[in-house]
Amino acid sequence: MALLAPHIQSLQGLTPLEIRPGTFGSIARAMGAATLALFARYPLDHRVLYAEG
Repeated sequence: MALLAPHIQSLQGLTPLEIRPGTFGSIARAMGAATLALFARYPLDHRVLYAEG
């Protein structure tokens, strides 16, 4: 549980994440390019994940 943010108490009800290398295959470059516009328009504030209250 050390990898969880302090305010998260349980993973009950969540399906374990499975990371598999190379699953995007030939479209990986296009997927990465498509995310650039999203990140430019909707920047993520990762501090929100660790905010208290």
